[in-house]
Amino acid sequence: IDFSNAAAPVFQNVVAMGGRGMSVYRDTGSALELEWDSEGAFEKEVCAKYPKSYNGIQDEEFSPKTGSGNDLYAASSTSTNLKETIDEMNDPSKDGCSDGGDGTAGACPLGNTIDGRSPKDGAGIEAVVAGKACGSL
Repeated sequence: IDFSNAAAPVFQNVVAMGGRGMSVYRDTGSALELEWDSEGAFEKEVCAKYPKSYNGIQDEEFSPKTGSGNDLYAASSTSTNLKETIDEMNDPSKDGCSDGGDGTAGACPLGNTIDGRSPKDGAGIEAVVAGKACGSL
């Protein structure tokens, strides 16, 4: 993420990250055999390379209500829980920030949510997708 303009961070690429560690097992037919273990390498690399977002919270609830990037909010029905949550996350009197990164009130920018996740969670894995292509996992 390029944070050179705090009001408009730019995602330069997608980075897949795991939790504090990830293990890969191979099915031997009768058991699972440990093939590889990261031993916390993901967490260390994420923290080293992305210190402004490490252990931060930036889920769909942080979507802006107006301006660029408000597609999720604009497409939500007025009666959805998600829209209500986005309203709260953009309201400084509730869970929002007085400066959403552009000088106006709104959802807190990623840099303001550092260490917002539980310290026991670390860089939390959201999803894992594995598949087989050309005979390899």
